[in-house]
Amino acid sequence: MPSSKKRPAAASPRPGKRVRLPRLREQARGQARDVFRVAILEAAERVFARRGFTETKVAEIAREAGMAAGTLYNYFDSKDAIYQSICELRGQEALVEARAIAAAPGPAIDRLRRTIEWVLQHIEGHADQFQMHLAMRSTAEWEMKHVHGEAALANYLEHLKIMEALCAEAQKAGALRKDVAPADLATHLAGVTNGFIHAWLLSKPRTPLGARASLIFDLFCKGAVR
Repeated sequence: MPSSKKRPAAASPRPGKRVRLPRLREQARGQARDVFRVAILEAAERVFARRGFTETKVAEIAREAGMAAGTLYNYFDSKDAIYQSICELRGQEALVEARAIAAAPGPAIDRLRRTIEWVLQHIEGHADQFQMHLAMRSTAEWEMKHVHGEAALANYLEHLKIMEALCAEAQKAGALRKDVAPADLATHLAGVTNGFIHAWLLSKPRTPLGARASLIFDLFCKGAVR
């Protein structure tokens, strides 16, 4: 005789499983969009380096990226937006390296020097890309925000904060003078470095920029007075 005992109801699927496939599709769409954006930015860098920002047309960037101009406008609404996104992307890449150097072991003064060395080597290795920025470049922060975008300005200010923290740490260790604010020391070092970079981009022929790191740091630490 069949048992009158009821069988337990089958367990319902966990709520998370019901949304997993749409979530994966959304993630895939987001990743594909990021890939297309980076491809457009890298293509724009190449075209800007060849033609200059003013002479470049959006259609040329699209052609370099292997897509129709209409498709490109799905990702960027103007040439200025493309340029500002390049500044943001490259600034973020530089910050990743700056943070890694700052967090590495060893004396702060050595990490500060390595930061300058890396910046100069990075510029030298991507000379054509940074040549593109030269005509657009502005050292005033209020102009930088207008030309390069808010994200690029935020990246630049964070980079200065990293250098400021290293200067403060070096002061505490007795490697730098303590009668100057760390922020002023960082601003001075960044300004001198930017000046060398600017002069190097304008020079013909160019000598190795990375080799200037020792001079820059020596002037920072010892000054120009005999």
